[in-house]
Amino acid sequence: MSTSVSVLVEQSEILRKRIAEDTIRADALDAFVSQPGAEHILAFLVETATEKLGSLPEPKDSKAKKAGRPKGSTKTVDADTVDAVKKPRKSRDGQPSLKSIIVDALGGKENGLSLKEIVAEVLNKGYKSNAKDFTTVVYQNLYALLKKDNIENKDHRYVLKAA
Repeated sequence: MSTSVSVLVEQSEILRKRIAEDTIRADALDAFVSQPGAEHILAFLVETATEKLGSLPEPKDSKAKKAGRPKGSTKTVDADTVDAVKKPRKSRDGQPSLKSIIVDALGGKENGLSLKEIVAEVLNKGYKSNAKDFTTVVYQNLYALLKKDNIENKDHRYVLKAA
């Protein structure tokens, strides 16, 4: 028999699970495996179990494919081209996006607006929201605009950056 020891050990683990399912004590198998030079006994057990229980599945390949991109893949997307291709978003009910209304509200205000003033401006422009805390929603949009470098925060007053 030319089966390697590692394959026999893996098959013995499979056999142990099957024996446990068939309510045969797995302790005896543990005693055999732990003895030095148990390869022959292990091979005999696997052979006998195969005859009685049917075929044992082959051990899984240790070099299984990993999820994700293939090795050597170089396709990347430039952030500038993505922004240029994206269309302005509209909300579900057809009103303009909150970010675009915030930018409109900040346009022409040299000293900028505070968060409360921006919330009032957005609501005055007719933006409708069912949010419990609309100020938080506006702040989240302001933060996203800050990250994109569209606006800047000067002493808690938000100012539109010059293009």
